[in-house]
Amino acid sequence: MLPNSFTVDKSDLQKLNEEDGVKFIANILWSESVRLNVPKSDILVTFDIRVPDKGIDVQVNTTLDEVGDLIRDRTSYYQIKSGKFPPQQESSIKKELFGDSVEANINHLKGKMKECFDKDGSYTLTCVTESLTADQITRSEQNLTKFLNQCGYENPKVKVIGCEQIIGILQSYPSLVLDLKKINLGFQTHEMWNQNETMRKQFFASQEKQKEISEIREKKSPEEY
Repeated sequence: MLPNSFTVDKSDLQKLNEEDGVKFIANILWSESVRLNVPKSDILVTFDIRVPDKGIDVQVNTTLDEVGDLIRDRTSYYQIKSGKFPPQQESSIKKELFGDSVEANINHLKGKMKECFDKDGSYTLTCVTESLTADQITRSEQNLTKFLNQCGYENPKVKVIGCEQIIGILQSYPSLVLDLKKINLGFQTHEMWNQNETMRKQFFASQEKQKEISEIREKKSPEEY
């Protein structure tokens, strides 16, 4: 049972909806930030998918001594797609960059994407539920580069990853695999533990405990609080 518990299949990722996909990639970024010594506060994300994101779901602004699997630049922007989204199709990329605009130029480029490339940042299109071949990834990145060239960005830093690449990254984070698969092997992530019934009860101190707390408070000076 143990080896299978840590094995991720693309069907595990394909169960994620749009909001879950953003949360999952954010968890990978937070986990990677520990290894790279990047403050978690440098990773800007919102889980409210109702808020217009102007083309970006997660943004990282930090100092960077080494690169990771996802955090590869001090200024990194991420668009996270769940569900059917074929990035190898030019029409999909055009809509992702320019919305419903007919014209593909810098005047119609989504706001946060323009901010990314104006700062010479890296843009990663993360297709959580899409299985992409090497050729499809190449075509997707070529589509991005083509449209961004039309906007005046000569050498935009773009990357496209699909669910197989995410599965590879997850090998470094077994706790995230357990969380994704909803598996409890006798130990829990903080989020799982927080949902236990025993951790959700209101605390009521006994009279004896209240007396003990009062005595400790009386002995401590105000500066110690």
